Formats: sequence, C-alpha cells, structure tokens
Amino acid sequence: MHGIKRDVANKVKAGEFKNRIFIGLFLSASAKPRALARG
Repeated sequence: MHGIKRDVANKVKAGEFKNRIFIGLFLSASAKPRALARG
C-alpha cells in the first residue's frame, strides 16, 4: 500500500515537472512575438 502512494507521488512530481517545462516553453514562445513586435 505504501509503495502505491510513493508511485503516485512520483507520477505527480513528474507531471508537475513536465507542466513547468511546457509552461516555460509556452511563455518563451509567446514572449518572442511581443519582443519582435516592439522592434
């Protein structure tokens, strides 16, 4: 039972890490057009 909880916790951590990478890429991608628009 304890092992299952640990597995779920690891999956949640991995999911948060992927979400952070995705959000970081999304923010940098949306920041580039703004920087180009400013010129």
